[in-house]
Amino acid sequence: MFPTRDTLDAAGTVLQRDRIRHAILAAHPQLEGTLLEHEDRPMLTLPHPAGGQIVIAKMRREHLVRWVLMVPASPEPTLHEPSSLEEYPRLIGEALGIGEPR
Repeated sequence: MFPTRDTLDAAGTVLQRDRIRHAILAAHPQLEGTLLEHEDRPMLTLPHPAGGQIVIAKMRREHLVRWVLMVPASPEPTLHEPSSLEEYPRLIGEALGIGEPR
């Protein structure tokens, strides 16, 4: 029996979430324990020092599927659409005001 399309999509989502998480923690190991995986949704969360959560999530807009990074801000949150895996640690570092990634 071959896996269904839904099974393959779910496995790909978990793999990509894990790749993003690993890239962030490799660059910012001090975030271990605060970068959390959501149990039911394809997303990661991280507390923002000014309040709220930084959210990295798989989003769908019509036929386009992207992983985005949302940083809380006032009056509107900032939404980033990283084009590479390497951008996540940089954007997280900027959002948290921590040093350059390793």
